[in-house]
Amino acid sequence: MKKTILVIASAPLHNGPRMIREIEALKPFYNIVAIGATPPPDASIKYYAVKTIDKPFPDKVFTKVYQIFTGKRYLLPLWLTKRRFQKLLYLIKPDFVIAHDPTHLPYLVDFPKTLFKLIYNAHEYHPLEFDENTKWLNFWGKYYYQLYKNTLPKVNLLINVCESIAIKCKEEFNKSSIVIPNAAVYYPDLNPVLNNYASLIRLIHHGIANKTRKIELMIDAVKMLGNSFHLDLMLVPVDPLYYEELQVYSRNLSNIRFIKPVAYNQIVPFINTYDIGLYNLPPVSFNNRIALPNKFYEFIQARLCLVVSPSVEMKKIVEEHDLGLVSDDYTAESLVETIKRLDLTAINRYKQNVHKAAYCLSAQQYQNRLVDALKEI
Repeated sequence: MKKTILVIASAPLHNGPRMIREIEALKPFYNIVAIGATPPPDASIKYYAVKTIDKPFPDKVFTKVYQIFTGKRYLLPLWLTKRRFQKLLYLIKPDFVIAHDPTHLPYLVDFPKTLFKLIYNAHEYHPLEFDENTKWLNFWGKYYYQLYKNTLPKVNLLINVCESIAIKCKEEFNKSSIVIPNAAVYYPDLNPVLNNYASLIRLIHHGIANKTRKIELMIDAVKMLGNSFHLDLMLVPVDPLYYEELQVYSRNLSNIRFIKPVAYNQIVPFINTYDIGLYNLPPVSFNNRIALPNKFYEFIQARLCLVVSPSVEMKKIVEEHDLGLVSDDYTAESLVETIKRLDLTAINRYKQNVHKAAYCLSAQQYQNRLVDALKEI
């Protein structure tokens, strides 16, 4: 009989790449139950809305009052919320619980250790998520640091997205972890689209419109490169004002285009026809400095030549596998100088290198690591 895994997230599951890949990797071996803001794509997975474990109104009031009088975020489990967790978990009776939201950890570590094994799948390093903002760091940063300090020692398995965060958790909390990056699933039928004749080099950047990412720097770079280069921005307008600012900023540029986002499972095939996957991420925070995002691996599965800023983790992989070029710094001028080093011959060569590395840098390479780790705990 298969054991049961409960996956708990606050985010939507229908388009959450990390949760989707996790469920796909585990469902051949386990019964999966999922909690999230939306159901997972696989309709056969038993699903509960995250509101079933959300704080009820009295707990929200208590948290707010506590915060007003102490200037701190309440760290301990709240009684009524705890009851919601208890009711659901005693109903599901999971053998393993995989948490994706650190704020759920205080409730989950409070259960008897014999009830289930607890895994925390961290999407980033939360104590420094927005460390460029002093106000955030002094309030939320301290809260997440103490939360990690209280709960990580009680977690059976910690999963991190990159080596830099794994090292940080070991240094700060003496907690070892396994690394499972945000690698995209392998696309065996995709091949690099080689550009041998076209006079136009097409670049793509996709993701969310987030002001801290300073997407305008990529716009500036392509503006300076001129009309032989064309950048498509496929952005989800999570910050509508910033999205509109970007549109206004580039409205007179004929080589910049905003295109409608495609469904998550269509991203890789859709961008396959482009020449360059472009990502410049200014190091305004710890997580930005060591970022290894979904789009990086989606560029790889799409068999694109990569041009990225010198973020530690991306730089390491690009250079190790010769997948493209890394700019010297994070400025638009550095991006221009980097892209100018590419001609069609070089782009095609990098695309072929990416094609060779696509399987070893795919999610399939890490699925066994997760399955094996669960067996060992």
